[in-house]
Amino acid sequence: MVYGLLSMVYGLRSMVRFPLSAFNFLLYPAPRMPMPRIQDEFTNLPISRNKKFRLRRAKAGLCFLCGKPTFGSTSCLKHLKLARERFRAATGARRRNNSFSYRLAKAMRDSATPVIPPKKLPTIPPNPNWFKQDEFTSLPISGQRKYQLRKAKEKCCIICGEPAVTATLCVRHMIYAREQSRRRRGSTTRRKSAESYRLQKPKTPPADH
Repeated sequence: MVYGLLSMVYGLRSMVRFPLSAFNFLLYPAPRMPMPRIQDEFTNLPISRNKKFRLRRAKAGLCFLCGKPTFGSTSCLKHLKLARERFRAATGARRRNNSFSYRLAKAMRDSATPVIPPKKLPTIPPNPNWFKQDEFTSLPISGQRKYQLRKAKEKCCIICGEPAVTATLCVRHMIYAREQSRRRRGSTTRRKSAESYRLQKPKTPPADH
């Protein structure tokens, strides 16, 4: 506001000296003042500004897209529905389960008074694993690949985090990878001596003599 008034004053003063440049304040407005930097627990985290913006809104109990109050999640009802339908269209889902977005929409339709979210919602502190500092943090790879390397180092399954029986997979995902490979190659025979079959076979208790 102050800078706009100053630019108008300078424009009026130039109208007396240089009539052709009387509207310079419209063509070249005064520079905007920089916004002060927010100082909180998210300021020095090694994440993007958009992620910091989302964490701040989630802490305040607001939708990270539109800023409206949420109902115990990270999005308002409108954006919960949009995310749900977008996911359904991407996955080709046909069934409709009794999820939170359906229950909330039904409660708002059935109630005589609109459902107003509480002013103060319980906030969840950020997960420390999001900002873990180790030998994989500065590598030029995706976050998913860093997660896999960390799980492999801990001798856990790189998919679900359960204890691994091989270098990177648990029994369940080793069987899943085997069947996926069989479908892709069109295999018809089964080598029962493979490790996945030996681990999949249930262990029978010894017979009592």
